[in-house]
Amino acid sequence: MYDLAVPYHTAVTAAQIRAAFAEHPEIDFVSLVHAEAATGNTNPVAEIGTAVREQGALFCLDALASVGAEPVLPDAWGVDLCVIGAQKAMGGPAGVSAGPVSERARARTAANPHAPRRSYLSLLDGKERRVDTGRKALPHAPAQLEMPPGGVRRAHRGGVGFGR
Repeated sequence: MYDLAVPYHTAVTAAQIRAAFAEHPEIDFVSLVHAEAATGNTNPVAEIGTAVREQGALFCLDALASVGAEPVLPDAWGVDLCVIGAQKAMGGPAGVSAGPVSERARARTAANPHAPRRSYLSLLDGKERRVDTGRKALPHAPAQLEMPPGGVRRAHRGGVGFGR
């Protein structure tokens, strides 16, 4: 894992992402915060998404703070996994979240033998239970004891289905 640090009051640029790829061509997954509530910074997701796609990497966007305040366009921006929540700009309760997943991310997860299964963290189980059935089955509700420590260990080991 590589961290791309920028000054507290600035946004990440696509040029910085491309430079990180040039220095570390093995990077195959990029995670980015869309907007930072504490600073008000908004990262240029469309431009960064283009750089990530040029690399062939998967792109995860944390849009918890921005959904409801800024446009959030995962398909248009080339985002493979987007996490949104109701607790920031939408003023909703904490813990209400959603996460659209691209077909590229689903294919990459299916190819990972360490991807979590029979778990709250499983993108594969969610697809099989919800998407493949025409959305007739309810999403998996995790057992109270599934998160942590077991779920966190699974996420770390398998990168929630991503990584090398």
